[in-house]
Amino acid sequence: PGPAGGRRRAWLAMAALAAGGASAEAEVTIEILYGIQCPHCQDLLSHGVNELVRAGLPGDQVHISILPMIVPPDGYPACMAEPKCADALPAMCALEPLLPAPFPADAARLPAVVDFLACDIVPAGSGLKMTPGTVPACATHAGLPAAELLRCATQPGVFDLLFTDKYAGRIMAVLRSLEAAGFPDHMATPIVLLNGGVLTCRGDGCTGRLLPDGSVTPLEDPGSLLYLVCAELDPKPQQCAGVRGLEPVPQVANVQACESCVETSAFGSWHLR
Repeated sequence: PGPAGGRRRAWLAMAALAAGGASAEAEVTIEILYGIQCPHCQDLLSHGVNELVRAGLPGDQVHISILPMIVPPDGYPACMAEPKCADALPAMCALEPLLPAPFPADAARLPAVVDFLACDIVPAGSGLKMTPGTVPACATHAGLPAAELLRCATQPGVFDLLFTDKYAGRIMAVLRSLEAAGFPDHMATPIVLLNGGVLTCRGDGCTGRLLPDGSVTPLEDPGSLLYLVCAELDPKPQQCAGVRGLEPVPQVANVQACESCVETSAFGSWHLR
């Protein structure tokens, strides 16, 4: 069996180990799966997600999951030799104190983590590459301890984290729900779910609901992630005061332009069949 078969076995092993999210039920849950080389993901994290996590919405009402989609090779040495795996480990180190996902929207560390995740993406096709200075620069930008992240990212423990319910449980739960809903085996990142419904989003907002056949139903009241989350809350917390939607002109995120960078959101490497 080739590398793809090994990856499938890895994820099937994760599925067997993963128990799923352990956090208490929230009124609103938003989940974002992203690729570490996806420019649309970087745009969404830098704008829409950044605004959402800095709003300080009540953590008992709103839960957020932001996870990189990493298909690990067979074993830690193979991960360190594969840039798509090794380059994602600093993101896992930044996220680890927040896990398991989803986490409360008002978690104190969350805004800094989102800043780091957005900075740590090196878009495919940009001509840029991850360098030894990327993680320290992004950590400084986000206000996270660079030395701690670098040490964590070079230890086997962070690779082992990929096979625990803290990470794999949530990823597999989302993939199972998408599969059960009839979505295809290949989807472009970012994958954004609001209370289980799949949204089409760009950096500053979401404009449609993605259906399994690939069609998009325009949202009657499009807006930023913060706006859409606030629309689900009743009563609305004070953090939602003055939050406005987008102009009601249907616009669909250009997810196809990111197909070349959807290296880990292809269900061919993740699926459960």
